[in-house]
Amino acid sequence: MSFSFITVWQGMLHRVGLLWAFLALPRRQPIAPPKRHSIPILIWEMVIDSVASDMSGRRRWESKVANSLQSCSLTCRAWTPRSRYHLFHFIAMRCSNEHVEKLSTLLIQHPALESRIKVLVVKPDDHSIRGASLEEIPPVPGLLSQVPELRISTCYVAVMNAAKVEQSLCQFTSITTLNFYAVVLPSCDVLRRIILSFNALRSLIMELPEWSLIRTGPPSPIDSTCNTQIRLRELQITGQSGWLRDDHSIVFFQWLAKSGIVDSLQQLRLKYLVMTATRSCEAVRTVAAAASNTLEKLYIAPGPDLEFTEFGDVISQCSKLRVLGIAISYHRPSFKHLVSFLDHSSMFCPTLDLLFTRHPGGLDPGTDDWKSFDDLLQTRLWASLKVLGISQMPVEPTDASGLRNNIPRTCKRRIVYCWRGSELGYTPL
Repeated sequence: MSFSFITVWQGMLHRVGLLWAFLALPRRQPIAPPKRHSIPILIWEMVIDSVASDMSGRRRWESKVANSLQSCSLTCRAWTPRSRYHLFHFIAMRCSNEHVEKLSTLLIQHPALESRIKVLVVKPDDHSIRGASLEEIPPVPGLLSQVPELRISTCYVAVMNAAKVEQSLCQFTSITTLNFYAVVLPSCDVLRRIILSFNALRSLIMELPEWSLIRTGPPSPIDSTCNTQIRLRELQITGQSGWLRDDHSIVFFQWLAKSGIVDSLQQLRLKYLVMTATRSCEAVRTVAAAASNTLEKLYIAPGPDLEFTEFGDVISQCSKLRVLGIAISYHRPSFKHLVSFLDHSSMFCPTLDLLFTRHPGGLDPGTDDWKSFDDLLQTRLWASLKVLGISQMPVEPTDASGLRNNIPRTCKRRIVYCWRGSELGYTPL
């Protein structure tokens, strides 16, 4: 019995010794997980801000950018506040009593949403059909009548409904920015009356505008002796060159220049509106001349065979001009017109942005042409010019290298290159 008791204790002590020896062994340190360099929330908010800034420009932002912001708000909890901040800045309204009632119910359920809305997008009832008629804008609920920006999107304003549309626009009393997107207007007189409905208007943006094909005759001259308090700060028109050649567009530009609305204009941006005729060039020149005392940014697009040297007189009068953007065909006649224009103008502009578009079948400027451009820069322009941007659209590897090789070395030292691919348009420097 004693033998068995001693044997049991020896076995227990042996096991305890093995356990103690195992615990005393040096242990391997646990492998730490790799450090994840997290991006600060501030950077993500800046990215979301850039997504929201795409709401204006070439895209139908009210559908595409809204989907992007909704996806950002559902990605993670940190992205939600900033995404909702931009997402609640605009709201789209269809011109039907049923949709307005639903919108009114939404604002009643969420009172804080009403004060956040800054942009109201107005669409026709059947907005899925391009060119659907805009008959009348119903009375908007709550504080929506005091939004600072109104966007009329993808519709056709018929002559018979023009008076109703103009009358319904009078309910908006605080509009400072008016944006037309793919709106077909019957005449320049209707456009004039719509603009005069907003006394606090400061920015007019027209994207893909069109005139109605149903014409009753040539446009009658507009009475420019209107007593209005409107003083535009920004005029931006993005469209096709055919719109600028239309008689209604010519009369509209003449009215802007004579009515005093553009006397305080600071930015004049004409994107894709190629001035192919002397009449269209003269109309744009008249508006720029009317705003010569306050104009700071000017973007024009002369035609491939248009002599626009006289435009230099207007540039010489713009004492506050800081940025001049010119989109022109990259072939020899247009390049010579550009050099003649710059030589004829007494320009004191710190930034010159040149966009060369490909001209099929044209003869590219050679070394001699670029040499004359470089001589002009050395003798005339470098005294005031600080930034020179040269870009080309579209860009092929051979085209980009050929354009670089033709530019003189003395000119290259001051150029800010911004080569772009098949992007339809360009972003000014």
